[in-house]
Amino acid sequence: MDRPRAKRVLWSFLLLLLSPSASAESRLGTLSLRAAAKAQSRPPLLALAGTDFLLPCSCPEEEKSILIWQKNLSVVAQYDPEDDEQVVDGSFRNRTRLYYPAEKDNCSLLLRRASVKDEGNYSCYYKSERMKRIDVELLVAAQYTPQVESVPPESEGSTGPGVYRCQAAGGYPVGRLRWLLDDRPVNSTFTTRRSVRDHLYNLTSTVSVGVPEGAVLRCVVENPRLEGSVSALLNRPATHTSERDKEQQEQGLHLPMMAVAVVVCVVLILGSVVMHLLRRRQRSRYSADPEGPDGTVYEQEEPLTVGPS
Repeated sequence: MDRPRAKRVLWSFLLLLLSPSASAESRLGTLSLRAAAKAQSRPPLLALAGTDFLLPCSCPEEEKSILIWQKNLSVVAQYDPEDDEQVVDGSFRNRTRLYYPAEKDNCSLLLRRASVKDEGNYSCYYKSERMKRIDVELLVAAQYTPQVESVPPESEGSTGPGVYRCQAAGGYPVGRLRWLLDDRPVNSTFTTRRSVRDHLYNLTSTVSVGVPEGAVLRCVVENPRLEGSVSALLNRPATHTSERDKEQQEQGLHLPMMAVAVVVCVVLILGSVVMHLLRRRQRSRYSADPEGPDGTVYEQEEPLTVGPS
């Protein structure tokens, strides 16, 4: 067996004995090794799914120190100045960065694109005067995206009970979904479904409730690991109109009537002008040619005078 491989086997055996998940039987007779690995614990850390996250671990400024990050018994990242070969779990490959040895006192691990599957207990092992271990618990959270829809779409102007569905997708861990009608709670239940691919949860709830005009129906989703809540709204605007709207509507009705009246007046005026011109033309023709079309001569009537002759 070559030296690097023998060294990795020895390291794996040593870390197995020091790992918190190792059985009590495997630790018998290893009190000296357990005492040599001084463990330090930190409060749980919270990462948002899809973001990069830093797992902190400080270490002394020493040359050629060995550094290994593990999740349970899986190697996440490692540095060994005497061995360039990296034995890393496949789910973490190309997703981690070690700051050591570029930064001598920084043994932290940068985890890229955190996912629900990254949640768990991590251990930072490094060797100085004696083996030391720092344990970090990582929690992951993902925010829900809610959406409200009517099922089926309510009829125009309806004020009776309707059926509404809220779907909140892509959250973690299991959240709480509730309905509010104008900030008053509505009795409801919801179902959960977990994606096999990304382990995220989808929440669904359906209610039957009357939404009056001007009321707001709200679907509220709360994530136990994140502050605040997210919500989706269904707003039914009121159909009543103000006095100003009524005046505008009346003006809108009056304008077409006024336009029709103007058109009628113009037509009547044009008709009167045409008739007047035709009569004048006819009179002028009779005055210039008293003989009609059949040769009859029309006598012009003398104007009648009233009074003594």
